[in-house]
Amino acid sequence: MRKNLLYTGVLLLFATAFLGLILNYKKKQRQRADFTLQPRNGKLATTDEWKGIQLQYNAISKELETNPDNEKRLLELASLYINEGRITGNNSYYDAAAMQLVNQVLNKTPDHFDALNYKALLLLSQHHFGEALAVAKKAQNIFSYNAFLYGTITDSQVELGQYAAAVVSADSMIAIRPDLRSYSRVAYLREIHGDTTGAIAAMKLAVDAGLPGNEATEWCRVQLGKLYEQTGNLSYASMHYTIALEKRPYYAPAYAGLARIAFAKNETTQAIILLQQADSLLSDLTLKEEMAAIYLATGNKQAHQQLYTNIINKMEDAAALSAKADSAGHYSDKEMSYAYAALNQLDKALFHAIQEYNRRPDNIDVNENMAWVYFKRGENTKAVTHLEKALVTGNKNPLLLCRAVLIYAAAGNKFKAQYYASKVLPLNYTPIAGLKKACEQAIQ
Repeated sequence: MRKNLLYTGVLLLFATAFLGLILNYKKKQRQRADFTLQPRNGKLATTDEWKGIQLQYNAISKELETNPDNEKRLLELASLYINEGRITGNNSYYDAAAMQLVNQVLNKTPDHFDALNYKALLLLSQHHFGEALAVAKKAQNIFSYNAFLYGTITDSQVELGQYAAAVVSADSMIAIRPDLRSYSRVAYLREIHGDTTGAIAAMKLAVDAGLPGNEATEWCRVQLGKLYEQTGNLSYASMHYTIALEKRPYYAPAYAGLARIAFAKNETTQAIILLQQADSLLSDLTLKEEMAAIYLATGNKQAHQQLYTNIINKMEDAAALSAKADSAGHYSDKEMSYAYAALNQLDKALFHAIQEYNRRPDNIDVNENMAWVYFKRGENTKAVTHLEKALVTGNKNPLLLCRAVLIYAAAGNKFKAQYYASKVLPLNYTPIAGLKKACEQAIQ
């Protein structure tokens, strides 16, 4: 009798354990089923690259059906999602998808170096910069000679306003591996420190180090075009945007660059057509902001306001998606603040600006946004305080300089207003087109 009871107990324990394994297996399958590869838009769905990505996705998914704990395949799928988010602009969806996979690996192996590396990258993408840096530092304690990791550390430090530390990290990165990723970071650091010539030289190295047609290479080529554009060299900028489209057909950032060149030549209709082409290919709110800048400059205030209303709605939808996912969620307060300021909803603009400022008070872009909101509210003393923090690195971004003209003039400092006006007014740069007339009036 006792033996029968013992056997029955053992069988029950075995059955319970087996049932647990089955339920856990099905749970992991359901988790992966929450996020699948999404169809691409328009011409992006016709490329050979897209066919290859679909084949890769199917192969990884098939292996994970039989072994859902295969860490290598889970991270390969996470990497595929991260890259697809970058290419399509559907970052909210794909970041959440990748984070779920990365967390699955880390729940089993908390010190998995590659998983920590990906998690830091995803946190960076979601604008959780302090958390991204903390996770990257944890990975650095495991292995400190990984150039990709130093890139995440550099980016996090830049976003947190730790510029001196970012320069050191970028130097470490390029010493480990001088390639497209490290050269492009050096270029950006030079740019925000006002060394545009040095930034162009570094970005040329980044382009030369990349594979023509690869998204990362053509992104760098477009950034090179933007640097030329900001210095007023529109012919070189146009050349690089055109090459980017030749090497990577249907590349939305290149269309956007050509749209800015067209507008600078007073070809407004062509500029809008090019931006619409870009917008049909890439889900990126920056494209809508560039179109809004054209509408503002041409006096179409209704279209300008409608675009920013759409931008706010998109950001709220993205935030709701992130909140439901196994993800940190996307901080977008700076972007929300800028959009509300464009609509002159200044209480909401200030609320979101302060939210972002409280997270990273030393970042120059955050301080620029704070300065602009305070300026629009007529609080000029506060605007100047934040403007001077935004100018601390010597950044020569034309939009920042335009705002400096307006803020200093409103605060009564005509000397500084005229100084910055002399730097920015000669430039034919689309994002500042709507402000140039106001700047000219401010210094009269």
